[in-house]
Amino acid sequence: MASRRLSERTRLALLAAEEARRRAKRRLYRSPLVRWRYGGPSVEQLLILPQDLRTGDPSFADEVASGSFGLAGALAIINDASPFAVRAPSRGWEIALHGFGWLRDLRAASDDAEVRELARDLVLDWIARCKVFDGIAWEPAVTARRVQAWIANGALLLENADDAGYDVMMQSLDRQMRFLAACYRDIPPGEARLTTLAALLTAGLCVADQQKLVDRHLEAFAQELRAQILPDGGHVTRNSAVLIELLLDLLPLKQCFLARQRTAPVALAEAIRRMIPMLRYMRLGDGTIAHFNGVGATAAHDLATVLAYEEQPAVPLAAAPDTGYLRIERHASKLLLDVGPPPILQLSGDAHAGCLSFELSSGPCGMIVNCGAPGAAHQDLRTVARSTAAHSTLSVGDVSSARLIESALIERHYGAQPISGPRNVTQQVANHDGVIEAVMSHDGYLPRLGLRHTRSLRMETQGLQIAGRDRLTVIQGSRLPLSGVPFAVRFHLHPEVEARKGEEPDTVELTLGNGETWQMIARGAKPGLEDSTFYADASGPRQSLQIVLRGLCADEISVDWSLARTRAGGR
Repeated sequence: MASRRLSERTRLALLAAEEARRRAKRRLYRSPLVRWRYGGPSVEQLLILPQDLRTGDPSFADEVASGSFGLAGALAIINDASPFAVRAPSRGWEIALHGFGWLRDLRAASDDAEVRELARDLVLDWIARCKVFDGIAWEPAVTARRVQAWIANGALLLENADDAGYDVMMQSLDRQMRFLAACYRDIPPGEARLTTLAALLTAGLCVADQQKLVDRHLEAFAQELRAQILPDGGHVTRNSAVLIELLLDLLPLKQCFLARQRTAPVALAEAIRRMIPMLRYMRLGDGTIAHFNGVGATAAHDLATVLAYEEQPAVPLAAAPDTGYLRIERHASKLLLDVGPPPILQLSGDAHAGCLSFELSSGPCGMIVNCGAPGAAHQDLRTVARSTAAHSTLSVGDVSSARLIESALIERHYGAQPISGPRNVTQQVANHDGVIEAVMSHDGYLPRLGLRHTRSLRMETQGLQIAGRDRLTVIQGSRLPLSGVPFAVRFHLHPEVEARKGEEPDTVELTLGNGETWQMIARGAKPGLEDSTFYADASGPRQSLQIVLRGLCADEISVDWSLARTRAGGR
């Protein structure tokens, strides 16, 4: 264990040194040499406008008119002040402000001259106030979002603009494009780097005389796609919500290639072809994406939009071994399991300690869930939401199966605490005449407690009965006395599920949103009903319930449980 901690410290030190190097290099981008090194024809006009697939909120314009700016779950009262001059209520709000995604909200409200003038005034105000390459406004990922927003909303900003305002906006866009071209290599690996390269290609295709941007960065973009989109279509972070955000950028980019009569890169078409089936694989019967590793409330409109772009009915994805998820489906019952280790440290900021947890839906109703990731307005709950206890799996004492690594330096640079462990996760799946059986294990408790967790699941042919077993096995001498150490097998219930203790002491009765009823029976630990919180609701955290099977550790623990439908839904 000491060697493992030393290895982690070494990796953290290397990551911190690398990020310090990136930030020092970023200061050089203020130099006039950047324009010479990454120069080209000046930006003068837009040739095409990429389609913005994200849904705009027309109520935002009324909000601004009333003197407030609501972004990323936070509200700033600006009255007659500039939103770029007020104190930001949160980091997420400030990122959203400088990313200018809210231009689509203004465009959705109206296309009249007053709204266009408001949008132009805000853009010109930003240009006047944010000239120095510093702060959140000039973080590469934020700059990339801003470049894409300005181009996509070019008609809103440039139509009927006076010559002076038009030139100022174009000169600023030129400056931002050169900044991205200079710094994309220094962005840490992950979604931000891919988003930045996509923004550069979009700019190169949409802005007149900027095709060299495409020629220079096409191969780097293709390499990044191959590195981040796994063979099964999942993202390297294991966060399925990232796929939605990337597709909302990649699909319009593909159309831009066609509009400029250029062949879209093979890597782009292949990535899109793999990503959409992966999203279908991770979707439960209620239409949501399973709440693993950073997935919060599903953006239903955005998900429906990207799924509609599937060019032809694809063969459903059979398995997701590269991303580490397992889907078991029989008729109306859909069950998804986390059966993979976390990603590498620098990509694990969204990863949760939910190994071997599962989510289950029956028909259009959610039943068993994980608590999910909280929204932007409740980031203070993020750490507890990442713990094993916030997932439908087994936990030992107050120990999670993966450990959050406390490093203020890394958290400041990467935006979140990385996570470590489990290292080894196994799975075996068999089909016996339509009955699916899966046996999985992980070693997340091995370094600290000397325990291995094994979970087996069995779903019968109609999907109306699911049997499970959770075992804790001593693998090596424990560093702590196990006698008396508590364990808990948790089943967090969807907020719409009603639950009550059954007539027998080892049973719990569940009623789903459509009136369908299920019964849980437990052996080896007495089931109880306790409070829970579902963090992944679009309206904010919701109170819910959880079934908890509690007991005390010994040399070997085995808990059996089953779920069976007792009545079909009728409402």
